[in-house]
Amino acid sequence: MRAFLLSSAYKTQLAESPDPKIESPEDVLVRVKAISICGTDSQIYSGNIGTKKLPIIMGHEAGGVVEEVGSNVRGLSVGAKVLIDPNILDGSCDLCARGLTNLCRNGGLMGRDSDGVFAEQVKLNAKSLYEIPATVDDLVIPLIQPLSTVVRGMAQLTIVPGDFVLIVGLGATGLLFAKLSKLRGAQVMGARRTWLGHMLPIAMEFGVDHHVDMSKEDLVREVERITEGRGADVIVLTANAPNLIQMCLDLVRPGGAVLQFFNYKATASYDAYQLYKKEIKLFATRSSVASDFLSAIKLVASREIRLDKMITGTFEFENAEKAFLANQDRKQNVKVLIKV
Repeated sequence: MRAFLLSSAYKTQLAESPDPKIESPEDVLVRVKAISICGTDSQIYSGNIGTKKLPIIMGHEAGGVVEEVGSNVRGLSVGAKVLIDPNILDGSCDLCARGLTNLCRNGGLMGRDSDGVFAEQVKLNAKSLYEIPATVDDLVIPLIQPLSTVVRGMAQLTIVPGDFVLIVGLGATGLLFAKLSKLRGAQVMGARRTWLGHMLPIAMEFGVDHHVDMSKEDLVREVERITEGRGADVIVLTANAPNLIQMCLDLVRPGGAVLQFFNYKATASYDAYQLYKKEIKLFATRSSVASDFLSAIKLVASREIRLDKMITGTFEFENAEKAFLANQDRKQNVKVLIKV
């Protein structure tokens, strides 16, 4: 089969790789149909996030069709559409026992800690696959994985109708937070550094009521103006910018919540006394668990959320390198997909 391999920073190739084969009764062989590129993939591509081996097959957001199943596999049949759960877990540590499989002490991520999904075929344990209704478009399936991580983040937040929610950083996950906040009845403001012509219609499609270009406008002033000085009820920081945490603490109302949603390795400094004074809830969230995947699938199958609306580029597998280069331009693209 063909696979997209990273050999070192910025050095990739589409190369021949051994065909995966069923080895365990619980194994499932999946023919990959579509892949999406994540911000984490871009960081791995540039060398900012290290991998456990090189070369490595990249990627962790993908969907496909079942080609073969092991003898003990139940509930999945040949021809079924499936979403891949890229989380690596042992299932036996104390955190897995608590249901916190996203925090598995021996866990990892496909495409970083083991070969990933940027290949024509992948072999996985049946527990790492979720069947998707046949009515869901193949190109949308990979995007359910990042949606599941946003579902997990939303589970930590209390948002009621009429709340004012500020999303700082309006890439793919920021748009998803906006949409899920809108579904809860919130008024949503989205802030990003650059708004090109096509970005505003996409933001409006995902429920953004107010938009701020942080390169030209004063976000603090705009939040104070729209909330009449009360502050935001909830703020989600999806931008890889730890230096903005203090601003979020300044802008959230007393008793409000701030969710940090990024995996950028950096040290942040902020006024810890402000957490006490305003009784602010400061959260972080990581990856997703089985229930988050199931909720995300229901949202897409019911068409409560249209993931296709965030696709800004589609490439054939032969042009995977061009797809990565396009994805590096975050001003132009929200979500770039590769058809296999």
